Amino acid sequence: MKSTPKQTLSSSFKRFFWRGIAFLTFALVLLPGSDLKASHIVGGDITYKCLGNNKYEIILNVYRDCYYGDPLAWFDNPAYIGIYRKSNNSLFQQVNMIFSGINDTLNNFIMDTCLFVPPVVCVHATQYKKIVTIPYDAAGYEILYIRCCRNFPIQNIVSPTTTGSTHCVTLSGPSMLQCNSTPSFGGAAPIFICVNQPLAYDHSAVDPNGDSLVYRLFTPFAGGTFANPQPTPPPIMP
Repeated sequence: MKSTPKQTLSSSFKRFFWRGIAFLTFALVLLPGSDLKASHIVGGDITYKCLGNNKYEIILNVYRDCYYGDPLAWFDNPAYIGIYRKSNNSLFQQVNMIFSGINDTLNNFIMDTCLFVPPVVCVHATQYKKIVTIPYDAAGYEILYIRCCRNFPIQNIVSPTTTGSTHCVTLSGPSMLQCNSTPSFGGAAPIFICVNQPLAYDHSAVDPNGDSLVYRLFTPFAGGTFANPQPTPPPIMP
């Protein structure tokens, strides 16, 4: 049978909210300050593709602030992924994702003529990929990436430069039996919006297995600290 929407989407939508919140806040223009040194994480998402024979390609997308961000806080090399057994929250494997050296600057495309392109907005994006072997487990696995700290301009998070983010995805037992892959969203959300104007943007996902998808909003996960911005291995959430 097919995986239920909860099995394939609940974790994937976590990354949608993280990414949407991060990009939408770019419309706010702030003055730089002393908190900039810890600032760089804009958002990210993590997915997987089932390749058969218990092999999965883990895909991690990371976005960083390349204007306000600390120039020393570059993309992780490696980025540490934790794979945990959901049966007892024990670490199954730490995966070290090597940085390819490729970073793309997102296009400052304006969806509405009410805006001009402010010179203080810059977003870099990169993608990590690695194939791993994960044996079947009826309880499934949790796959996660944790990084601190958030980009300085964001205003809907208290103390963003000391607050990190957790991007996670669930690999359920039924999904493993069916060799299901996670849904994936298309391009990045727009990085500009107009104040007091409605925003129309198709941010729907596509499921490669044809499963039905259900969307919901929720509170994003924090993760990491200013003192320990890249915990190794990344701990599973309580």
